[in-house]
Amino acid sequence: MGINIKQAVKQAQLIKQSIIDHFLDMPSNPDTQVLSGNPSCYTINFSKIGDNWSTRYHSMESQARMLIDVVKKTRLEELEKRLRTIIASGGMRYQKRWEKIHPIAIAHTKKILED
Repeated sequence: MGINIKQAVKQAQLIKQSIIDHFLDMPSNPDTQVLSGNPSCYTINFSKIGDNWSTRYHSMESQARMLIDVVKKTRLEELEKRLRTIIASGGMRYQKRWEKIHPIAIAHTKKILED
């Protein structure tokens, strides 16, 4: 008796959801301070901006959203390679432009591959 295709699809969906949940649990950037009453607005000390002025870079919510999009759009058998490529390059193409991935998000992504 072989494996049921419906069970295999369900298992793949559960695996992807587990990875998405991992990204949803990404720690916040300690250099940012969220403004009360508006979780999508934050401040950051000018000295902490460095050479990357992108709001997507400093917001871990944005970083998680980008990585979740990768999980959703990548076939499961290709996902490990895709995540390793993002880690190695320190960034990814997202919405037709290059987005650098923050070290916090890189470290969080590495945890998926280590387990």
